[in-house]
This record gives sequence, C-alpha cells and structure tokens, in this order.
Amino acid sequence: GDLSKIDLPSFANLLIIQEFSKNPDAYNLSTFLYRKNGKWYCSSWDYNLAYDNYIFTEPTVDFYKNILLTIGSLSQGWVLSHNGGMRNWYTNLLKQKAFNDVLGDQWTKLVALNPQKILLSTIASLNKNAVETDCVIWNGTDDLTIVQYATQVLQKFVTARLEWMDKNIHTLEK
Repeated sequence: GDLSKIDLPSFANLLIIQEFSKNPDAYNLSTFLYRKNGKWYCSSWDYNLAYDNYIFTEPTVDFYKNILLTIGSLSQGWVLSHNGGMRNWYTNLLKQKAFNDVLGDQWTKLVALNPQKILLSTIASLNKNAVETDCVIWNGTDDLTIVQYATQVLQKFVTARLEWMDKNIHTLEK
C-alpha cells in the first residue's frame, strides 16, 4: 500500500506504547487521528485499563499477592492479536517492510533510553506522592501495605513486559 500519506513514526510509536501498556482499548477506542501537512498522524489517551489494571473490586493485600504470582503470564501476548477497530490497519501496516523498518528503529531508540530504570523510579515516586495526597484530602490512614504491593505489581509488570516485548517485537511482522 501507499505509505506516503501517513507518518510512519507516529504509527510505530502508537503501536509500541499501546502494546507496552497492554491497553485493551488500543487501536480502537483510545486512538486519535489527525492530519497535518497532508499526512495522517496518530496519538493516544485513556490508559485507565492499561498495565493489566482490570481492578473492578476493592484491592487487598491478598489480591496483589495473587497478581504477583501470575505477573509473568500477564505481561505476555500482543493486544494487536484481538480483532476489530484499527487493528486491521496495523495488520496491513505490518505487512509493509518500510513500516517494520521504522518500528524496529523506534523500538531500538526506546530501548537505548533505558525506559525500565526511568519508569520504575517514576512509579515508586508517583505512588508515594499519591498516598500522601490521598491521606491529606480524605484525612484517612494510608494502608502502605496495599500501596507497596500495588507498586511492586506495576514495577514487575513493567520489567516483565519490556523483556517480553524485546524478545518478541520481531514476531509482529508475521
């Protein structure tokens, strides 16, 4: 197909962030397309269910302990493998050598930045600040045990997901 009308790096970056976050709304509900200088670009938003954040119940320490036991399997697989929405666009894009080359370049650039180290320290800092703010606003007691487990789950997910994607990014081309 004709790839001259789309900005390949923005489409590659969207694929990377949606897959990294395992966003179930990826490629469909949480994609914003816009046109600039005759080319189509995309970006995303809405990560409330990302990072396997399917918590529709009151989280407890036991809840997080159970998640920690299965984090390896939760971090595997491609969101793109589900049907519907823009997934068909990406299936077609992944058949194009030019797109795969850009995707590989974007992934290499990302990995060179050492995102794992940056994300892990940011997660710990944000969670600590969130608990402190929550206590001030609600005059509540902070259950640091739950927050520590939630932080640990997210950190382990980030680590396992980056490792899995790095080993499997080439399989998207097939």
